[in-house]
Amino acid sequence: HLGCTAAEVEECLDRTGLSPAELLSCHRLFNVPVCAAGCAGLTEEEIGQLAMAEENHARTDQLLYALPVSLTSVVMAKYLAMVTVLGIPVGVMCFYPLILGQYGKVGFASAYGSILAFFLLGCALIAIGMFISSLTESQVIAAVVSVGVLLLTYLMSGLAGLLPETAGASYAG
Repeated sequence: HLGCTAAEVEECLDRTGLSPAELLSCHRLFNVPVCAAGCAGLTEEEIGQLAMAEENHARTDQLLYALPVSLTSVVMAKYLAMVTVLGIPVGVMCFYPLILGQYGKVGFASAYGSILAFFLLGCALIAIGMFISSLTESQVIAAVVSVGVLLLTYLMSGLAGLLPETAGASYAG
């Protein structure tokens, strides 16, 4: 539990001089698989520390800490590298409307709007997967949980239809 409220984070800072995540990091609790709950009070730096769990497990974290860049920069570089891997095939897809336009009518605005939406959705899903990966050292567990969360996200609109729309209907059961 890393502090759900600002009051909990402040209490930990008053008692120890460290935030909850810094306190756990000092005791090397992030060097083993950890599932963190109540992460509302995390700073950018602490999120970066959690994202580095795989490096801690592989013992490449010391190399990353020795770099003359901040941990936030390393995490952003990892994210942008994954976005680049997504962006290359999406860039190739941008030629499809142009090619199809040679043989018929193409709504370029809707075609490129759809490609942009696909790219942005991919960026969001990459961020979700990277966050889940930061919660565990095991790549297999991270992959399985990520696929489960992404599937749940995909099915969310269908699941929302199963819920009652009003508070009274919810209470009536």
